[in-house]
Amino acid sequence: MRTPSLVSPTLALALALAGCSGGDDSGTVTASGTESSTGDNSTSTSTSASTSGTSTSASTTDGSGSGTDSSASGSTSAPETTSTSGTTTTDPTDTGTSSGTTTMGVTDSDSSSSGSTTGEQCIPMDMEICDNGIDDNCDGQVDEKLPKEICNNGLDDDCNGMIDDGIYCTDTDKDGIPDADDPFPMDGNLPGKAEGNLVYAHTSSNLFTMGVADPYPITAIGKFTFNQSPGSVTDIALDRWGVLYAITFNDLFVCHPMTAACYYLADLPSSYNGLTMIPPGLLDPDDDILVGIANSGTWLRFNIVGNQVQTQVLGQYGPGYTSAGDVFSIQGVGTFGATNKSGVGNATVIVDANPMTGAVIKDLAALQGYPAVYGLAGWEGKIFAFNAGGQVIEVNPMDNSYKVIKTTNNAWWGAGVYSVLPQ
Repeated sequence: MRTPSLVSPTLALALALAGCSGGDDSGTVTASGTESSTGDNSTSTSTSASTSGTSTSASTTDGSGSGTDSSASGSTSAPETTSTSGTTTTDPTDTGTSSGTTTMGVTDSDSSSSGSTTGEQCIPMDMEICDNGIDDNCDGQVDEKLPKEICNNGLDDDCNGMIDDGIYCTDTDKDGIPDADDPFPMDGNLPGKAEGNLVYAHTSSNLFTMGVADPYPITAIGKFTFNQSPGSVTDIALDRWGVLYAITFNDLFVCHPMTAACYYLADLPSSYNGLTMIPPGLLDPDDDILVGIANSGTWLRFNIVGNQVQTQVLGQYGPGYTSAGDVFSIQGVGTFGATNKSGVGNATVIVDANPMTGAVIKDLAALQGYPAVYGLAGWEGKIFAFNAGGQVIEVNPMDNSYKVIKTTNNAWWGAGVYSVLPQ
């Protein structure tokens, strides 16, 4: 008794279409099939070719056979199927067969070039897993390393054999400030974290907060205290973690934002009337950088070495500009400064500045009648100018308009805000 031949559905369709009259290449499939039979151990050879967008398959049955398939660019090619003695194997990769069973290979995570699909499907993961030989995130690279560790995700992102080991992943005292940026890494009570959705402002002796939405409530935190070298606070700055730094005419401090208690860090080489944190990705790829602004308009990077601040000149506002008293920089928002500009009397000129050099990009608004803006902070779409006369002026950086939103009895000397806004 002759064993029935196994013919794939794709081949059967191709053979059926072959009996029709010839077609063209505008969506019509053409196929040719040749079958030869020699006794019970027959050899059958069929070849089908497809145009773009048509799948092709080759099958051999009952003994030896050969099958070829080809497809144009952008087409989909079905995996080759071979049947022997009732065993069918579909093999898009490299799996074997077993008698009387159908086996389909498990694909890895990659895909072919030139826009074609080879039967494998890449299902992307959120990120690459090291050393497993698979393109997990489907970007065409296998086991690539991330440039730095991502904290607290349980993965070895930088493929160095250690999990969650980045320098900003270690927080010994569990205060939410990584050791690398914590002046007191073993003390969970210091240096303290600023509250979100607030800007901080100060006089020479007292610290305040202000809400960032109408009615812009102002709350007194308290009088600055110092563990040594007391002085008048000329400006403050906050990093992305909410650590608050302050300068006097002579020294650099870190201050608790909930109590205004200040702790000496280092001596300053000179006096500065402005202080800001430049957010990560600008002066440093991973960290905030503390920058002081001299009265002359020069911007200097601060580096603490022992109990001394060493400075590196970054640049300056440019000809005709000096520092009125403050700068703030927020990731994704911008960098803005309060300046005195030659030829503009009785006004503070708010400028858009280059965070890498301090150079003025453009003037935004000349605040006529407010010549002593010593504090500057902001939020998304808002700039807050704190004038020594007690006024708080809101500047719209989109249309350069401004208005007084608060009038107080406080002689403002400075202000600060997170370098990366809390979410």
